[in-house]
Amino acid sequence: MVDEALLGDRLFGRRARLALARWVLERTEPVFFQAEAVSGTGLPQSNVREELSRLIELGMVSMLPRGSGDRRQYYLRQPSRIWSVIDAAASAIAASKDEGASAGRSSRVSDSSG
Repeated sequence: MVDEALLGDRLFGRRARLALARWVLERTEPVFFQAEAVSGTGLPQSNVREELSRLIELGMVSMLPRGSGDRRQYYLRQPSRIWSVIDAAASAIAASKDEGASAGRSSRVSDSSG
């Protein structure tokens, strides 16, 4: 079974990269701030900051201007065809989990019928 950490590390170079991108993509609200991403992914703030800068560089996310006196930096998910890569990875992870669950159920059935 392929999980997010393994796929993120092997295919995307870092576990945090895929985890943050999935979190951004799967949010219903396209605007978020860094602390939300930290709590939503469970990643350290330094990892979130680094990976957000990469998503900005790719045009997948943009920084919104700060209001006067606003201490939070808000980000906006941008439309990008690159999100389809993240979506495909998320689908592969879900399918792998389904296959693992099916294999576990069928082995329990085989064990009990033997």
